Amino acid sequence: MLRDGYRHFGWNYLSTRDVGAIPTRIATNNHEWGLTLLNPVLNYYDQRVAYHTNKGSSAIAFNAFNDTTIWIPFLKQNLMFLCEDSYSFFKGFFSVANIMDFHNNVYGRAYASTHPTSLDSAYNAARVNLDIVLSEASVKDFNYQLVYNNNWYNY
Repeated sequence: MLRDGYRHFGWNYLSTRDVGAIPTRIATNNHEWGLTLLNPVLNYYDQRVAYHTNKGSSAIAFNAFNDTTIWIPFLKQNLMFLCEDSYSFFKGFFSVANIMDFHNNVYGRAYASTHPTSLDSAYNAARVNLDIVLSEASVKDFNYQLVYNNNWYNY
């Protein structure tokens, strides 16, 4: 877990310095969302394969892939609305691993501007300041609320 915390903090720290905080936030948040959407997307794809198979389509996989690709942004947007409407939905939807990553991503981006000397010194300062989550086991309701109340999980 320590490596995972360092990886997420470091990825955000370095990317923020290279391309800026906003593109980094978009990319790293979409990465976290991608992990949570994987199973629903695969299930939807399987449903579309069955649908196109039953229709007798000649390009079953191609059509199912297109349907799924078009559907993904709608799925994410609807889930974002559900998260925004309900803390209990949000808490049930995201795992402790997601919360740890969202949390550490934010601090990696923040420390890129407040500690610009090096990744290692920024990471060590974040550890000393207790600004990062070092293990999934240490994720508490406080961390969920911090991510939720500050919208650290959206674009």
